[in-house]
Amino acid sequence: MEALGPDILNQLFDTAPDMICITRVDGFLLKVNRASKSILGYEPAEIEGTYPTQYIHPDDAGKLDQTLHEILDEGLHTEFNQYINRFRHKDGSYRYLEWNTRLYHDHYYCVARDVSDRISYQQKIEYLSYHDTLTGLYNRRFCEEEIRRMDTARNLPISIIMGDMNRLKLMNDIFGHEKGDEYIRMASDIIRTECRPDDIIARWGGDEFVILLPKTSQIDARKIVSRIIMSKKKQQVNGIPVSIAFGLATKSLPGDNLSGIIVKAEKNMYRSKATCERSRKDFIDWIIRMLFEKSAVESQHAKRVQQLCKQMAVVLGFDQDLVERIALAGFLHDIGKIAISTQILEKSDALTEEEVREVQKHVMIGSQIIGKTHEWHDIGYAILSHHEYIDGSGYPKGISDQDIPLIAKIIALAECYDAMTQRNNDQEKMTVDQAIAEIRRNAGRQFDSELAEIFIKQVLQQP
Repeated sequence: MEALGPDILNQLFDTAPDMICITRVDGFLLKVNRASKSILGYEPAEIEGTYPTQYIHPDDAGKLDQTLHEILDEGLHTEFNQYINRFRHKDGSYRYLEWNTRLYHDHYYCVARDVSDRISYQQKIEYLSYHDTLTGLYNRRFCEEEIRRMDTARNLPISIIMGDMNRLKLMNDIFGHEKGDEYIRMASDIIRTECRPDDIIARWGGDEFVILLPKTSQIDARKIVSRIIMSKKKQQVNGIPVSIAFGLATKSLPGDNLSGIIVKAEKNMYRSKATCERSRKDFIDWIIRMLFEKSAVESQHAKRVQQLCKQMAVVLGFDQDLVERIALAGFLHDIGKIAISTQILEKSDALTEEEVREVQKHVMIGSQIIGKTHEWHDIGYAILSHHEYIDGSGYPKGISDQDIPLIAKIIALAECYDAMTQRNNDQEKMTVDQAIAEIRRNAGRQFDSELAEIFIKQVLQQP
């Protein structure tokens, strides 16, 4: 086979898509092909007569010197040696170049390919595999690996803080998942800000966080929790303060089981969460204020229904505590409408089918807001059931008669009477006589017949 002439070799050299360099053993660049322009932005003449150290990333310079010296010392003349480093582009950015280098007759022959996109993709995949996409914190997978790695005597004491967000589901139900995500991100930012640079913070689950603290005593861990608690009081999403329940535990002795410490921290967290009843009532007060600011109509309706429910409870001969409880249920019965748009709540003409379905969600949301408070569990169930009908044709569950709680039956009469006599849509307000006729017409179907007559005759004092 005829040997290729110099002209053809030079043409191949200059038209190759990869950057080809010939250097002395000290790295001095003797010749570079035209691909240097497309890869690094330099004309060959700009690079020839210089050293790679002028372009290589400072963090990679030592590695390059080591690689070239290994090739030289071991006399690797017959094979290409592959490595990757970062070279500065003419625009000032750095590109990842994958080099294949061979030593031949006191010269290095190098071929470089731009693999920046590949490296960037690999880094992105690696980042995503160990990080939570919403918060940027480490994810559970990374945290579990880190727990195994740090479980050594030299890291003692090891403290672990578990955090669980309060009200996240309500945030999602009331304001939508975008605000719920904002609530999570704000919590993660607070935790990140108040922790130390070397602390490992991870999103453990949907509403849970873990903070791993090697070489940290329980006293110091408590200080971190205190800082986070103080900081979160200042942060709000749609006026709702960020709320997180924390629990912590510390491994002090080599023989302690770290998995057991995590379980202990989690139990302490749930114990802390159980003490949030008072703060939840503050949260309910906030929702009521917000709903009434949002709609004066709802404020007035709630107060009238509260009064009617209280009168009905008195007529039925209940003790004072139950009377006040039924009145409270009447006041709170539409609290779930906080999740309904003002446009729908204040709409003057008839609602569309889609808007009706949207409004009907308020019983579920209201029961979730109120019913999660142990002391008000029965009120939450009454709120859930106050649009159920005696014949089972109501919503949301379609339960009937005996399955509908008494408080819900009372609310149903009071709120329907008020709605009929205080119309907010295009229907004309009914007179008292018309409303009473409507109640009687629907007794046994929508309303409890016996309660309906008591309500008409003794609360409304009508024949």
